[in-house]
Amino acid sequence: MNTVAVIRSQSDVVLVDTGTGPRHQPTAGKLAENLNAAGIPPAAVTKIVLTHGHPDHLWGILDANDNPIYPNASYFVSTVEWNLWADPDVMRRLPAVLATSDRIINGAKKHFSHVKDKMRTVRDGDEIVSGVRVIDTPGHTQGHIAVEIAGGDGLVVVADALTHAVISFQHPSWPVPVDHEPDRGISTRLRLLDRLVVDKRRLIGAHLPFPGTGFVERKGGAYRFVPT
Repeated sequence: MNTVAVIRSQSDVVLVDTGTGPRHQPTAGKLAENLNAAGIPPAAVTKIVLTHGHPDHLWGILDANDNPIYPNASYFVSTVEWNLWADPDVMRRLPAVLATSDRIINGAKKHFSHVKDKMRTVRDGDEIVSGVRVIDTPGHTQGHIAVEIAGGDGLVVVADALTHAVISFQHPSWPVPVDHEPDRGISTRLRLLDRLVVDKRRLIGAHLPFPGTGFVERKGGAYRFVPT
């Protein structure tokens, strides 16, 4: 399951990631349909932030005929992430559990190639629209990013920087096998968790229990996720 954040401003509709699309799993690929049911037709989406290039976050930009599902959108990805999947030797930069999967590598290259003319690469601190900015959160992939939204109590869309409602919070120093850079993933989790506690910011996580929102509290020398 993926929770996708939708950010609406006066002039923009911004998606943070796009789910799997029609190719990854037979029960997935329902985002555009669900958005339409919520009154947001795909043509209304103006900007898409891609936190990283894994199938369940990137592949939802194309339909089964390789046409963009969101025809009026421009795309944003970190410079490091773009360069990762463009690397001819990208396989050696993936963890062992993923490095043998040509499907993941070829899928990333293919999906990025279809939107390259509408792609903008971003770095830590860059704004997508006013009040919505990029935060570097490397480790899960080399160029993984989160998205911070100002206003109210604030909100951070953490994507796959925090993926499990127990392990990521109570055991943030445990290495994650699917992280491209496990040590950086650990340092990112610890830094992000501390910031969420100190700033009392709400978070949205892609793989946390639906609807994936909540706060972080300190608990027993570590942390705990408090869903809301």
